[in-house]
This record gives sequence, structure tokens and C-alpha cells, in this order.
Amino acid sequence: MEYLENRELSWLRFNKRVLEEATAPETPLLERLAFSAIYQSNLDEFFMVRVGSVTDKVKNGSKKKDKFSGMTPPQQLDAIFTAVRRLQPSVEEALRLTMKELAPYGFEHVTFERATKEEQTFLELYFKRELKPFISGIVVNDALPFPFLRNKDIYAVVQLAAKKGISIGIVPASTGSSERIIHLGKDGKRFILEEEVILRFAHLMFKNYKVMDRALIRITRSADIMVSGRGPRVPSAHGGAGRQAPEACSRSS
Repeated sequence: MEYLENRELSWLRFNKRVLEEATAPETPLLERLAFSAIYQSNLDEFFMVRVGSVTDKVKNGSKKKDKFSGMTPPQQLDAIFTAVRRLQPSVEEALRLTMKELAPYGFEHVTFERATKEEQTFLELYFKRELKPFISGIVVNDALPFPFLRNKDIYAVVQLAAKKGISIGIVPASTGSSERIIHLGKDGKRFILEEEVILRFAHLMFKNYKVMDRALIRITRSADIMVSGRGPRVPSAHGGAGRQAPEACSRSS
């Protein structure tokens, strides 16, 4: 037993090796970016399926131990979250180093604060003309239900202050009709991301409120569902952990 490891933690070790390719000096720069993207894509699927399955066990009150590691479902979740949090600084550092080495070739991911005055003016007009007409903000408070957030979509979330108290505002950080990368300059090598521009000007979506704080979030929904209450769990693009599929459905669509 002491030589065996929980399969979820073993999988995270595998994904860590993918991440190591994103920082290996012998890996070409653009391939490093690809490995960073592969790492995140792998992690999405891991949370949607494997972590979704363990979460269901926790919600159902299961205390059954993993036969290899002897860990209960709550212990597995704690270990998974701890391992992922420890990896996160390496993920961010890998991207930072890659972009730093791409800088001599003119490629630069620009934040709004580092953009020139002309670029900031352009981005404000771009938000008002190209983004704002296609998105809408939702205020969440005691009187309104929490909205459905789409799987793997990015949202700008703002803390709103008004006379009646504190509320939360949520804005989709993508229009679905424009490019995520907004190019700055004629060569297109300097760029800013669409969600960063939406976050920067999110206050324009809530004119009757004062924005106290803001952040970007991204939802990963469980894709672990049961088919007809029998058989194995199967992934579904629509998420919904714990939902029962109709009796007639024997396959995931």
C-alpha cells in the first residue's frame, strides 16, 4: 500500500511533466506556449470528469476509501486542491518566461496600465463600439437568482456598492463575435486580451453603482453524469453533476 498512489494525484504528476516541457530550455518558444495550453486543457478535463466524480462522492457522504491510497473522498479533494495550488505559480511563471523570451521578436502581451495613452484611448473606443453592444451585465443580489454560467467561459465579476448595500455584477468576458486577441499597432505583435478590456471598462455596464473591486473568473463544470442510474459515468458537454439521463438514453451525445 505504501508504494501505491492515489490515481488522481498520479495524474497530476503526469500533467506536471507536461508543464515542465513549457519551461525546458531545449523546447522551441512557440512549442512552450503549446505545452502551457495543453497543460491547461488537460486540467480542465481532469476537473470536469475526475474531480467531478470525487465531488459527487463527497456530496453523497461516501466514506469509502480509495483501495490504493487509503484516502477517503474528502481527503482526495483536499489533496487535489493542494497539489493544483502548488502548481499554479509554475504555470504562471512558465508563461511569463516564454513571453519574456518572445519580447525581442516584438511579441508582447500588454496590460491596460502598460499601454500607451493612444492605445488606451483606442481600447476605450473599441470597448464602446465593438464589445459593449454585444454583452450585458447582470446584477446578483437577494432579489435575483444567480445566473447560469457557461462551462469554461470567462466572466468579469465586479463588487458593486449602492444605497441598498453590496451586490455582485457579472459580465460575460467574450462577445462570441470578435477575436479574443486585440492587436495593438500595425504589426499585430503587441496585443491585449478581450477579457482584460471588458474587465477594465466593466464599470460602464453598471452606471448606477460604484465598483469597489473587480476580477476575472472562469467556471469549470462537472461533466460526470449517471446514465439510467446504472452503468459507468460518462462525460457530457452540458455538465450537470448528479443528473439522471432519460431511461432511453444509452449514449452521451
